[in-house]
Formats: sequence, structure tokens, C-alpha cells
Amino acid sequence: MKKNTIITLVLFLVLFVMGCNPGGSPAGQRQYFLMEVRREGQTSKPQENVVLMVRPFSLAPGYHAKELTYRTSDLQYESDYYNQFIIDVGQQVAEQTRVWLSQSGYFAHVVPPGSTINATHMLEGNITRLYGDFRDESNGQAFMRITFYLIDIIKRKPSIILSESFEEQAPTAEATAESLVEAYQHCLQQILARFEKRLVQMSWATSI
Repeated sequence: MKKNTIITLVLFLVLFVMGCNPGGSPAGQRQYFLMEVRREGQTSKPQENVVLMVRPFSLAPGYHAKELTYRTSDLQYESDYYNQFIIDVGQQVAEQTRVWLSQSGYFAHVVPPGSTINATHMLEGNITRLYGDFRDESNGQAFMRITFYLIDIIKRKPSIILSESFEEQAPTAEATAESLVEAYQHCLQQILARFEKRLVQMSWATSI
């Protein structure tokens, strides 16, 4: 076999492998995504004395901060270099949570870290599950689980007053990165709606 033929064959195989992934991105072209959710419905009765600071969320080990993750077999997970979040997913989810809770009207203020407004409570989160299950590409599923930690920081010794996990899954329309991110957005919207409902059910009088 001639040398030029061997080189051509190798290049073809490399491009073929790069182009074959559940994300469906064209070979060699990187795509960037940003999650956004919209809160709808009435606002809640405000807790006028509660100022909530939302910190960037952490991500459980094993998941990439930007690259999308696919489950391709019972034991195998793959990250997708060519399909990524444009910013750290923990920052994205925290910001969407901050905007959601601000729109809820339930708090006097919902602020980011570094705000000059003194917070009475702090919200932290840990994303413990975030992947697309493509073991069956015709029936892809997005999985998301977030553990929220609500901390009373107005006291001399901060204390956790709520620690709870919320999990959702949603089908993907196609075995593509874009469809997976759309399914993630649905999961996040459902999680935030449930989390807000849980906050409304709390008794805040004893912690303020």
C-alpha cells in the first residue's frame, strides 16, 4: 500500500471517529450552550427580613464543568469536547436559581456573592447528577439532581436550616447535544419550582 494511501486512510478514520458521538456535532466544530429557564406564575408572599445570597454551585466529581457528559453503557460515561457549556455549569445553575428566586418575590433581596447588601441567609448547591443517558439513542434521557443547602448566617455561628435533594429526568427529542441541553432546562425548571415550593412551606420565624 502506498504511503499517501495510508495517510489518507488514517485521516479518514480520525475524522470518522471525531464525528461519531451522541452529541451529533460536526467533526472538528465546537458548539457552546447556555441554560436558561423562565419562571411563570404568581409571586409568593415576601419574607421582608430575609436577604438571600446565592453562591456558585459545586459539581460532583466525575462530571466536567463545561463538557457535556453522556452515558453510553452501564459502566461507561463520556465527556464531549466538541459540545460544551459556555461557562461553568455550576455558575450557570446558581445564576438561574438566583434569578428564579428573585422573580418569585419571596425574599426581600436575592443577591450574588460580593454584594454590598448584607445577607441573612446563604444558599449553596451541589450538582450530583448531570448527564444524558444514550444507551438507547432512540430513547435518550437527561438526568439532573441538585442538593440545596440553606444556611442561616445572621447568627454568630452559621447553621444549616435546610438540606434537601431534588432530582428530575426528561426525554431528549433527539440524540444531540442541543436536545440534551433543552432537556436539562426542563429538569432545572421543575427542580426550581419544587425547591421554591419547599421554601414557601418553611417556617422562617425561628431563624430570623
